[in-house]
Amino acid sequence: MHKIINLIEAGFGLITAGWMLLYYLGKLNYKGEKEERRRKKVEKYGVLSVIVILVLIISSISLIILTIV
Repeated sequence: MHKIINLIEAGFGLITAGWMLLYYLGKLNYKGEKEERRRKKVEKYGVLSVIVILVLIISSISLIILTIV
């Protein structure tokens, strides 16, 4: 049961990292005022976002590897 939960948590982490990466790169289809808010947030928190994305990817892949082994 713990293996299934760990794999679900790792999958959720990878999905979150993917969404954050799309948000950071501007690939989500925001228009108008929402796009301006996104750009301001990326300018303000861009470095933190990249660090969080990397930590999510590394920890999720590590969790998958450790769960399978």
